[in-house]
Amino acid sequence: VLGGLGSLQHVTNNHTIPCIASTAAAPGGWRAWLPLSQAWQPSAHPVGKNPGPFRGVGSEGCQAPFFPGDKAGRGNSFPWLGGGRQPARRRRIDTEKGRDDRCISRTRRRCPLWLLSQLLLAVSLAGVSSWKTRHEPTSGGFHGVGRVPQVFWNCFKRRGVMPSMIGGEEVELLNDSHYEKIRTMCGVSLSDLSQDLFHFDNLEKGGGKGGSLMQFTKDGRLLVKQLSGDDQQSLEEWYASYSERVTADNGESLLARFFFHFRRPHDDKYYVVMNSVFPAESLDTVWDLKGCADDKLVRDNGKSVAQVHKRWFMLHWLVSEATSGCLLPQERNEYKEGKTRARTQTFKLESEDFSAVTHSVRRDVHWLRECGLMDYSLIVGILRRDCNADGSPPEFPPGGVGMPNQPYVMVEGKRATAYYIGIIDYLQGWTGGKKCAHIIKVLFAPKPISTIEPGAYADQFLNANDRRFKTAPPRPKPSG
Repeated sequence: VLGGLGSLQHVTNNHTIPCIASTAAAPGGWRAWLPLSQAWQPSAHPVGKNPGPFRGVGSEGCQAPFFPGDKAGRGNSFPWLGGGRQPARRRRIDTEKGRDDRCISRTRRRCPLWLLSQLLLAVSLAGVSSWKTRHEPTSGGFHGVGRVPQVFWNCFKRRGVMPSMIGGEEVELLNDSHYEKIRTMCGVSLSDLSQDLFHFDNLEKGGGKGGSLMQFTKDGRLLVKQLSGDDQQSLEEWYASYSERVTADNGESLLARFFFHFRRPHDDKYYVVMNSVFPAESLDTVWDLKGCADDKLVRDNGKSVAQVHKRWFMLHWLVSEATSGCLLPQERNEYKEGKTRARTQTFKLESEDFSAVTHSVRRDVHWLRECGLMDYSLIVGILRRDCNADGSPPEFPPGGVGMPNQPYVMVEGKRATAYYIGIIDYLQGWTGGKKCAHIIKVLFAPKPISTIEPGAYADQFLNANDRRFKTAPPRPKPSG
């Protein structure tokens, strides 16, 4: 009630009647404004000479506000405004004195909650001249309401919860003042998530072990992803620090960008809208690297590599891998071969790009260590093309939204290689489940393992990157 009392006004019979916003009682989220007087009918109150929303004691009237009850006008149906329906003895009509005892103004004056509600109404009415216009889909708003009082818009921003529209559905944006800084830097707005570009019905399970629902927008620029419980908890805890890290130094961080964090009332799940580190164009090769035995090849020669994971209950696979491997399916053999290649894969960068990448990775990993996060990956996409006739590199598509100075281009002979680099899946904390998984992997999994405490994971990750990135010879100058 206190959060919903509004300054929107409903005019009936030349009388101004205060309204409230029906929020908590509405099952679908934000709903239209509900006037307190919608149940009031002039014909339902035959007694008294003032049929308007203000009824007094007798014909003179004390201008005490009359809040309607049921259709017969028998008392107040809002207990929080004055104690609920009055007893029958209070509703009797004294015809000799011409007084309607249904007026409960004196009772209300003695009710602290009623006095508080009137004070809130007065304060909100002071802000009625300042409105926040709803521009769908570039800003938030209420369903069925074109404008929202500025006083409540500011109140939502202070609470960190903003009603808005994504994919044609109402959602609640969380801590949006921080993500707004990232969107401003990267040129992203709600129009990039209109119903024409994204719809929740198209969400599908991703290829990772977590199986979270996700979907790229039709233009391939943004990814909508459902958060697990651990990821949601980490983002709620570190959103302010994350915003500072991503926007520092003109956005030189390699962390994937989160542009929106929201709750979807339809399923009561939490989601993020993030960038794609890679361009929309299909890449030749993609590596997912953690610096341990979980490194893998995701895409090779322009085709996706099936992620065929081995599980402890697949005893025939365990026996086959320990011997000749003849019982394994072809997709499993290809996946295993890609993992072996990933452990020793190296990348050559020009001197300036090498310094920029290693510096950004070290700063990002330092932040992740301080936040107690682990199990993140360095993702590297590669696109190869022939050089121009003069030996200069060809034009490559730019990196993903908000990833500046990418790709990193390296020329060897007559071939140019473009690298797209980012850090993803970095919201996993060192939880009880991960500690149990650590014990199991220490006993049974190939070494080194990824499920280790955040400090050790950061050191392992950085050491692997130091071995992985190399400085290429200076690029030859174009002829002529």
